Amino acid sequence: YEGHETIDPVHWRWKIGALRALLERYGDAQKPIWQTERAIAGVRGDDWLGATQAVRMGLHRDLLETLGIRPEHNNHFYTNDHGFGDFPSWIWSHTGPHPAVFALRLRHALTVGRAYQGALDFGPIGERLLLGLRYAGADGGTIALRNLGSLDLPLELDATGESVEVVDAFGNRSQIPVKAGKVAVVAKQMSTYLLLAKG
Repeated sequence: YEGHETIDPVHWRWKIGALRALLERYGDAQKPIWQTERAIAGVRGDDWLGATQAVRMGLHRDLLETLGIRPEHNNHFYTNDHGFGDFPSWIWSHTGPHPAVFALRLRHALTVGRAYQGALDFGPIGERLLLGLRYAGADGGTIALRNLGSLDLPLELDATGESVEVVDAFGNRSQIPVKAGKVAVVAKQMSTYLLLAKG
């Protein structure tokens, strides 16, 4: 319980690793970990931080997934504006939903019923810049791709077929053509989803 909402992948990988080492030391290595109280502000100092909150909540979900903590074991502290007035981290207020609501609902819709298969390997330098998660289901797969805090980052990925369906963090869909075995995508701070056909 750290008292702030920053998301640092290096720190969180260390922290969860240290927790797992502690569990192993006392014979509980297989015990599942739940994250039951995390708060990421949507308003701070009377400044609206809705987009920042959406970025950080999505990154938090993705990062903890790579550390073995599934979204259903990863809870935001509270969702509506009945929480602490001096720490307004709700994602749904009396005036309506913040952007994180839509981004997290879309993430759920594109990954529900699909098994997490692991993180993409971007190499030792690339993993400091990018995070990609792969999910597989009976009807195909999903890749969730994001950068870790930079401006939009163009990428070329190996691909087969004629095109890849791409969905942005709020559900806007497009088809990106495959050219010479490559597809050009943009990794943003909010997830971009690549929908893969079965096989």
